[in-house]
Amino acid sequence: MRSVPRASRLLVGLGWEIGAPVFLLYVLVSATSFLSPLLLAAGLRPFIDGLVAHDPGQSVAGAVPMAIALVLGVAAPSALRWTTTRFRERTIMVLQRRLLLHE
Repeated sequence: MRSVPRASRLLVGLGWEIGAPVFLLYVLVSATSFLSPLLLAAGLRPFIDGLVAHDPGQSVAGAVPMAIALVLGVAAPSALRWTTTRFRERTIMVLQRRLLLHE
């Protein structure tokens, strides 16, 4: 079990060496990929209840998180592809530099 914190520190350190903005953007985009279905589920019930009760305020309160979820759901795959490519390119450069300096 001691290897998990050590591996986590190594990965975060490697991510920071790759570049903090790219690393943080990669983590953020990865997090929003699974946040989108949660927002959709959270907004669906108030939206449906508002439609059934003819309450426009409740419908709008449910529609807002659903709209955010749909925008994230549409934008997340292309953003994830872009950040994965940049992250991979920089990772290769950092690891090559580490290997060359180590020999």
